[in-house]
Amino acid sequence: MENKLLHKIFLYITLATVAFVAGYSLIIDYQFPEYLLNYLFSLFYLILSLNFIGGNSDISERKERLIWLFKNKQNIFLYCLLSSCFSIIFIHSGISIFKTALIILSASILYYFSMFIFARRITMILFWINFYLFAGIIIFSQFPDFNLDIISKYNPFGGLIVNLFN
Repeated sequence: MENKLLHKIFLYITLATVAFVAGYSLIIDYQFPEYLLNYLFSLFYLILSLNFIGGNSDISERKERLIWLFKNKQNIFLYCLLSSCFSIIFIHSGISIFKTALIILSASILYYFSMFIFARRITMILFWINFYLFAGIIIFSQFPDFNLDIISKYNPFGGLIVNLFN
């Protein structure tokens, strides 16, 4: 991903989409069912890892990656925005504030741990696996009587954390 402009455009589009989903569901008073919460939460990892992959192309040492993750202003803004959007979605869907905080905290610990441990190549492979699972569920959910909730329910970078605390 050498094209930084394209990376930023995709990042802002996905952020706007999540913010729209959170705001619109709050305005029209829509409560997401559990299977949809599991599915939507994979966007948390997808957006954060897209930011990491696109903005961190030349850092190979773990210490430098950790410093970049915690001191980059874009990372902090992105994390705060995503956390607040998903908190709105979870709290409005009937999950308690304490469980929502545990979900967001556990997901961020898993995300930062995986970014610290894995190299950029492994992170990119995990991103694409998670992306294809996310996209595949959209496609296969259109078929009648075809239940793929088990994939989103046990995805470690998606609904597993929501499933464990909910």
